[in-house]
Amino acid sequence: RLEEEKIIQASLLLARQQAKRAMPNDTLINQQWHLKFNNQSGALAGTDLNIESTWAYPTNGAGFRGRGIRIGIVDDGVQTSHPDFAGNIDTANDYDWNDSSPTDPSPGTGDDHGTACAGDAAARGNNNLGVSGSAPEATLVGMRLIAAVTTDQQEADAMNYLPELIDIKSNSWGPNDTGTILEPPGPLTQAALQNAATTGRGGKGTIIMWAGGNGLDASDNSNYDGYANSIYTIAVGAFDSQSRQAWYSESGANLVIVSPSSGTSP
Repeated sequence: RLEEEKIIQASLLLARQQAKRAMPNDTLINQQWHLKFNNQSGALAGTDLNIESTWAYPTNGAGFRGRGIRIGIVDDGVQTSHPDFAGNIDTANDYDWNDSSPTDPSPGTGDDHGTACAGDAAARGNNNLGVSGSAPEATLVGMRLIAAVTTDQQEADAMNYLPELIDIKSNSWGPNDTGTILEPPGPLTQAALQNAATTGRGGKGTIIMWAGGNGLDASDNSNYDGYANSIYTIAVGAFDSQSRQAWYSESGANLVIVSPSSGTSP
């Protein structure tokens, strides 16, 4: 009898068409081992971000690709005219603390670090050009700060800049990697970091990312970096394409995450 068969659940067996996942069509995407391992020379399986399902290409508007997020690149400048930033660059709100033209964050001769960081974060994806950033539909804001010597006031101004507009501030810089000196931010910058992290984004806090330091070969430790060890920043270390600590990336109890980057271990 039916009651003796102890049927727990019954449901209709329906067929449905699942959506295919694909990588974006950027011309150099297959060289970006950190986004998807594809038997690239020198890379090991498991070193990538496993980001394909998160992006959910090819469907427009699907997945998570940074839409609606502004990332401030606090560095030596950003080439706002770069073709792989088209559609992802905010030239109305960028700023330059190093030059007499505060509204133009374009880098000077030899200043290519900020542009590289910007591309890693949010180069336009699926535009059949160049590379893709990890957040290929986010908006970049160039914040030129470290192309020249800076004051505590300038650094503080950068940390407090447009706290309701810029969601994330990327900082791949810091004190010299000596391995012997603990060097903190100045008092104005310390206060600015606290203010940004506690009151930015309508009280949710600006997300302040900080490089953990490049001084491993000098036996430096990220705890000695007063910017990266601040409770108000998220310190990031690096591993290479072999899933090893990158030769330059410092260790430290302050590191919150590690992510794929360039370089091989010694």
